[in-house]
Amino acid sequence: MHQAPALAFQVGRSAVHGYLLIGLAGVSLMTGVLWLLPIDDAGWRQALFFVSWLLVLGIAVRQWQHWPSGELIWDGAAWRWQGTGLWATEQCHGLLRPQLDWQVGLLLSLQPDSGKRIWLWAQCCDDAREWAALRRAVFAPARSAEPIPDGDADQAVNR
Repeated sequence: MHQAPALAFQVGRSAVHGYLLIGLAGVSLMTGVLWLLPIDDAGWRQALFFVSWLLVLGIAVRQWQHWPSGELIWDGAAWRWQGTGLWATEQCHGLLRPQLDWQVGLLLSLQPDSGKRIWLWAQCCDDAREWAALRRAVFAPARSAEPIPDGDADQAVNR
């Protein structure tokens, strides 16, 4: 089997992620409005709902604005991240796992050797030239440290 080629893929904020946040904010606001409609006098519970809604919306917007962006690098054997952002380190190596795949986008998690997991939204539109190579590298099996001798491979097939 051929190994995925080395690549460097630019990763940034995802429009899909932003649209999901907008959709969730809209649904939760509509829920609050529908809850408020049959009530003649709005009380402290309704005020608390809208204050907490604004707080959560502010946190979500800030989180989206500071989402990690940078370069995801596959050297043929290991993943490396070089980037900036609120939860990203400047440079780290780690294990990359796909969490969600919708063909034109991937939600990836990179678990560094030490430290917190980094979540990345990779999209075809981020770097269209390298998209196919990124998908091959993400889903290709990891390269083993030493090749299997031909005799052992024949025995494994005959079992």
